[in-house]
Amino acid sequence: MFAGVGAVVVAGGHVEWELRRLLLWVRGKGPHHLPEVTRHLWSTLVQKIRAEAGQSTNATDVLAVLDWADQADLMKLRNMVVHAYWWVTPGQGIRANRHEKGGSGYILIGTPADLTQIADKLFTFAQRLREVSSPDDRWPEAFLGGDDH
Repeated sequence: MFAGVGAVVVAGGHVEWELRRLLLWVRGKGPHHLPEVTRHLWSTLVQKIRAEAGQSTNATDVLAVLDWADQADLMKLRNMVVHAYWWVTPGQGIRANRHEKGGSGYILIGTPADLTQIADKLFTFAQRLREVSSPDDRWPEAFLGGDDH
């Protein structure tokens, strides 16, 4: 369970990084402008990209990637995993208790494989975001080896 939750957190970080990168790319700005967008969270970044995507050369592709993520409820899934109260019930899988803004709550029952599937979708989203922006941009990144994401 802990590895699955951690994978979702890491994948969500990749998504937010790529959303920030894409927003700056849409604006025609490079990595030295990153401080302008670091305060924005996922929903705000998507909102701004949608509003400004018409300025980019591939606005249709940008919007298609954002639509794909919306249809898959990726932000909701990420938030559910990150903000839930998790516990393991021996022999019955993993459970999460989540209360959303407004007071509605629910309990989810699943498996570690469910968490892996969410993380994989988030990593796919991050990769798709990268693919719709300029591939020759120079951005600071750290790769520590291995075949993991």
